[in-house]
Amino acid sequence: MKIVLLLTLLYAQAYATELTDAVAKKDRQKVQQLLAEGADVNEPKGTDWAPLYAAAAFADKEIAQLLLDKGADINGPIGTRPTPLFVATSHNNIEVAKLLIDKGADINKYDLFRTTPFHRAAEKGNKEIAQLLIYAGADPFIQNKEGKTALDLTLQTVFGVPEKVVLGGRKEIQGMLEQYMPLFQEAQQKPTYDTLRKMIERGYPGLVKQLLTKIPATQEQITQLTQLGKVAQAQFIATNNPTYKQIGQILKDYLSVLRLKDGTTASGARVPAEITHLLAGYTLEDRE
Repeated sequence: MKIVLLLTLLYAQAYATELTDAVAKKDRQKVQQLLAEGADVNEPKGTDWAPLYAAAAFADKEIAQLLLDKGADINGPIGTRPTPLFVATSHNNIEVAKLLIDKGADINKYDLFRTTPFHRAAEKGNKEIAQLLIYAGADPFIQNKEGKTALDLTLQTVFGVPEKVVLGGRKEIQGMLEQYMPLFQEAQQKPTYDTLRKMIERGYPGLVKQLLTKIPATQEQITQLTQLGKVAQAQFIATNNPTYKQIGQILKDYLSVLRLKDGTTASGARVPAEITHLLAGYTLEDRE
């Protein structure tokens, strides 16, 4: 790990701007000063060492948030360079990875070698980030240039890393993937309400959100989703896992949109036509 950090630091020095250098040193006061003076949050352009990459590598969530607030490109430059999320995953910087995922980072974007953040988490045994990617609905079937999925990488021989730590994490990731992959595949092929129920029961908010966009909006759907909301609530009460609370909120928000599009509120009151017209194009994908 120390070698990786040293190489990262050397790379940072080679491509550093004043802002990137301040981020790498976790000098928040200097970062705030440079941002106030108008420093470009995406310089140097076309590289994978803009300031957000430094925040991802050196695990500073607060600075990452500052950069995003100022318009930092959350997915990095167009092309096949690694993303900030990939960098955070490589360094097992869980808080920064979570922030990037929550802010809408492309969880499936791959680099020149078709390596995704999921591949990287699996390879390094970073189980917490693997779980975050699963919650977000990441695709576990993407193959890298060697034709390997994230699951394949959990089975590879470990080189140059603490074997006990990595193998322990990989074993847990294998278990996660064995549950997740069949349901992900079902969601892409012929999903049903039973598929949606299983997603809710197992706590996969990303897949819940994806599947809701595929189901026709009907009055019957409103009734069924109301029942599934109760399933999420029951799971939250039973486990106190905030993931189920998140799923419940997704369902609640989506139901609100469906009811308004249908011209009614949750209590059955009619909504003026001009308001429902404004909501005509308002879909689940638009919601955080």
